[in-house]
Amino acid sequence: AAMIGEMSPELERHVRVLFQQVDGYLGRIEVFADKQRRRQQLAREEKQERRKCEYALGVLANEDQDRYTLSYLSNDGYFPGYALTRDACIARCLQPYIELQRAEPVALREFTPANWIYAAGNEFAVARVDFFSMGSSSHDASSEVQRRDMLYDAEHERVIDVATDDHAGREGEKFVSFRLGGVELRQRQHIDDSRERREYGAQDIVGAFLGTHHGGEAGELGDIKWHLYHNADLRLVNLGPASRGREGPGIGIPLCSLCGAVRSPHAGAEIDLFREGHDESCATGSVLWAALHVDFRSDLMELGPLAERADAVNLMEAMLAGAREFLDMGESDLEGFVEERDDGQTWVLVYDPMPGGSGFLQQLREHWQGVCAKAEDIMSTCDCDEACYACLLTFWNQRHHAVLNRHRAAELLGLHNQPMIVGHSIPPNTGKPRKGDKEPDSPAEDRFLEVLEERNFPMPEERQYVVQMGDSSITAADFAYPVRRILIYIDGMTWHGSTDVQRSDRITRLKLRNENWKVVAMTAQDLHDTAAINRVLEELAVYLERDELLQD
Repeated sequence: AAMIGEMSPELERHVRVLFQQVDGYLGRIEVFADKQRRRQQLAREEKQERRKCEYALGVLANEDQDRYTLSYLSNDGYFPGYALTRDACIARCLQPYIELQRAEPVALREFTPANWIYAAGNEFAVARVDFFSMGSSSHDASSEVQRRDMLYDAEHERVIDVATDDHAGREGEKFVSFRLGGVELRQRQHIDDSRERREYGAQDIVGAFLGTHHGGEAGELGDIKWHLYHNADLRLVNLGPASRGREGPGIGIPLCSLCGAVRSPHAGAEIDLFREGHDESCATGSVLWAALHVDFRSDLMELGPLAERADAVNLMEAMLAGAREFLDMGESDLEGFVEERDDGQTWVLVYDPMPGGSGFLQQLREHWQGVCAKAEDIMSTCDCDEACYACLLTFWNQRHHAVLNRHRAAELLGLHNQPMIVGHSIPPNTGKPRKGDKEPDSPAEDRFLEVLEERNFPMPEERQYVVQMGDSSITAADFAYPVRRILIYIDGMTWHGSTDVQRSDRITRLKLRNENWKVVAMTAQDLHDTAAINRVLEELAVYLERDELLQD
C-alpha cells in the first residue's frame, strides 16, 4: 500500500526532472537566439554550446528504444528493482550523447573538473555543474537553492554548515559549497593508448553525520561503543584535490555561480580568462572558488569514542582492509570517514555508498571478529616500516597517509576484537533537535552535567535520546544511559509548567516505567536547590548500581 501511495508523487518527480532538463536546453538556446536578434556575434564557444544543446534535444526526441516512456522510467529508477539509479548522480555529454551514472558518494570524487573521465572510447572533462537538472529530489534547481555557506575547521578536520550548526566561537576558513546533483561533460579526445598516464587525482573529502536516522542497534566493544544506524543522513564535502594544500589553490574549484561552468583548479592562467569571460557573459563576480557536496542516505556504523584522531584513522583503515579480504569486498563497497565532535572525542563512521544498500555493513557486524583477525594478520605480516600500499595505504586515503601506522593499527584491532553483541535497540530519530532548538533548557542541561562531574558520576552516554514506546508514541529524554535503560528529564517550566503538559509528562513516564525504563525527572529550578539535587543524584546512583556515589 505504501508503494502504491508513493507512485504518483514519484512519477511527478521523474517527469519534473526531465522537464527541467529539456527546459534548461531550450533556455540556453534562447539566450543565444536573443543575442543574435540583437545583432551580436556569437563567440566560437557559444556556437559550440548551442550546437550541443540542439543535438541533445534531438537525441531526447528520437523515437528509439531508450526513449520509450517505460524505458526512460526504468533507466531513471522509477520502477521497483531499479534502485541503483534513484540516488545516482548523472554525468551527461551532449555531443556525443552519453550518460554516466554513479552513486552520489562516488560521483563526488569522480565527477570533478580536476579529473578526466574515461568512457566509451573517449576522454571527457567536467564542463558544468547542472543547476537546472540537480537530481531526483530537487524542487528548485537554481544555484542559490543548492548553495550552502560553510566553515572548514582545519585543526579538527571538520566542516560546519553555518545555517544549521552552532558555529559560535568556531574558527576556520569560510567557503561556499554547491550540491552536486549532475554534471555536463565535454569531449576532450578519443582515448589514446600512447599516453603514458591518465589524469586522475585523489580528492580531499570531509564527511559529517547529520544526526537523523531510522533506528538501529547498539552495543559495547571493550572501551568503545558501536552503533549501527539504518538510513542515516550523511553529508560529504569535496574541498578540492588532495594536493591542494601543497600546491596553493584555495578550497574547491573555480565555478560560475550563475551558469554552473567550471574549470580545473590546476588550470593556472586560464582561470583568470575564465573569470573575465563570465564577468562579461554572466555577471561581475559570478566566478568564485567553491566546494561541492552531496547529502545522501545510507546505513551507517559508528565506532567510538576514541581519544586520538590518529587512532580512529588507523582503526578505520585497518578494519576496511580486513573487510575487503574477509568479506571479499571491492575497494568501494564500504567507505568511511573520521569525525571529531565538540567534546574533543573522535568517532569512526563507515557507510554503504550503494543506493539501496549492499548488505556489507550487516555482514561486518556479524563477522566482526573474523574481520579483525584478518586485518591483524595483514598488519602483522607486512614488512614495511609503518605503512605501505600492501597494508594500510590506498589511493583514496591520501589525506591520512601521514598518521597511518600498521603497528598501532594492530594494537587497536587486538583491543577491540570482541563479539558485536546487541545491547539495546536505537529508536528512529527523523528530526533530532539541534543545539539551540531548546535554548531555555540548555543552560539547565549544561549545569546538570557540571553537577555530575563535580560528584564524580559517569557522564550520560546519549543526549536528546529518542525512545519509541510500545504504542508507537515517541519521547525525547534530555540524557540517557541506554545500556542500563536510564532516562533523565530536566523540565523547563516555560513549557512544562502548564497542567496539561505536566499530565502528559506523567503519563509518558508511567508508560516508560511500565516498559522497564528507569526515569529520573527534575525541574530546571531543582538544579539550584541542594536538597532537591541530592535526592535526584541519590536516585541516579541507585539506578547506576554505584553505592559509592551515595552521600552519607
